[in-house]
Amino acid sequence: MQIVKHALIPTTLIGMLLAPLPAAGNGPPPTVSTEMFDQIIALNNERPDIPPELLPATTPPATAPAVASGDARDAARRLCGLTRREISFSVPKSIPDPALGPDRSRYEITKSLLPVLLGPEGETARASPLFVVTDVMAVNVDGSPRAYHPRDIFGTSCAVPAGAAGAKVATNGTQPACALNFLCYAGVRLYDGARPIRCSNREEYQRYWDEMWSLIETGRAMRIPEQYWARDPSRAVDRRYGFFHPEKPVTVLFKDTIIPRDTERLPCIRDVAGARYYGFFVGATSLKGRERKDEPEGQVASEIASDRRCNPIPYVNAETLPNLVIPKGGFAGAKVGDLVVAYRKARDGQERWVFAIVGDEGPNDKFGEGSMAFNAALKGISKTWSSYRELARDLHIGERGAKQETIGILLFRNTAGATAGDLSAGNVASKAEQAFRGWGAGSLDAAKRRFLACMSALD
Repeated sequence: MQIVKHALIPTTLIGMLLAPLPAAGNGPPPTVSTEMFDQIIALNNERPDIPPELLPATTPPATAPAVASGDARDAARRLCGLTRREISFSVPKSIPDPALGPDRSRYEITKSLLPVLLGPEGETARASPLFVVTDVMAVNVDGSPRAYHPRDIFGTSCAVPAGAAGAKVATNGTQPACALNFLCYAGVRLYDGARPIRCSNREEYQRYWDEMWSLIETGRAMRIPEQYWARDPSRAVDRRYGFFHPEKPVTVLFKDTIIPRDTERLPCIRDVAGARYYGFFVGATSLKGRERKDEPEGQVASEIASDRRCNPIPYVNAETLPNLVIPKGGFAGAKVGDLVVAYRKARDGQERWVFAIVGDEGPNDKFGEGSMAFNAALKGISKTWSSYRELARDLHIGERGAKQETIGILLFRNTAGATAGDLSAGNVASKAEQAFRGWGAGSLDAAKRRFLACMSALD
């Protein structure tokens, strides 16, 4: 699929795309007024930009003396050697009132607390530990070359056999449009006037998307003018961009942090004929490296995407690299690129240890999301997935608040440079295991015992 970047379109439309916004009475008005756009932004900003906050523990600290000298939990606390704290999340109670405009300071929120264990106060040494226990690990596909496709926006096409009625193929006719995730999960938002087209209404979302995408790929959609974006003070957070319908008050918004834009401000596509994942969107991740030695789509960017801004090589691949998603805005000092060790004991009693890295940032109001490779390793699954439904069925772990799963996560803060830009799975695992051994005074077995003690101390 090739997006037309220099289409022959009417001169009047070119003027609307490239010229500054016309003053009243000096040309055709935009299809969406600034007042309507303010309402769109208010609806698009459903999550408040309040970073997680590290607080003192509201329960007795992990270092408190035990009531009885033989108390097993006290022994676990001593072996763990970390101090209990809490991370406070600000969770929106409901969708904001459009009348608020772009001002998010008045949204109604509740607080959610996550207990964690930290190294000594003020510790800035390399590999400073942050220990978390979670009962859920949602699956994340961002960075996968198969994550999002404009012809399969609900990740359903691969459920239809190739050649069968309803099967979809890329426009080069050689490869099915077979996405792993919903396009709306990439932050793509559609509006009719100020009314959001909800992803839950698939038929309507599909209809609006198909019309807008046809205009975008043929060069007929109107880019949203910079003057409109300047009205949203929080615009820089997700580096949004988007388009207006040239004749209707219909808007589509993208996030550059998930689907980056090319040098002409169009969504990045794998558009080189013969590319293994031709036609798929390029998906971005917060973590970037200089090489991915084990990537199935190759290592030469010019053989994947024609625009230099659309190079997918630096991003991590959710399918091949076990990586953890942390809340954006700060997570007790953990950063993208920090090394990770995770543990899960399956119901059959089998223990699984995973060496990984922090690969991305997600919503700042919750914790518990890992890449496809991360969750697959925790569950001991090795296969290729072909649809969102199959992926969610196999790789989503636990339910928030249900306490059916217990997953231990150890993040080594201040280790973001340990991989030296080599984000191959083997190098990441080697560096994470090295940090873990150091936490156990050079012994992998001692590190595992200390890890399990921390789980007991935090339980």
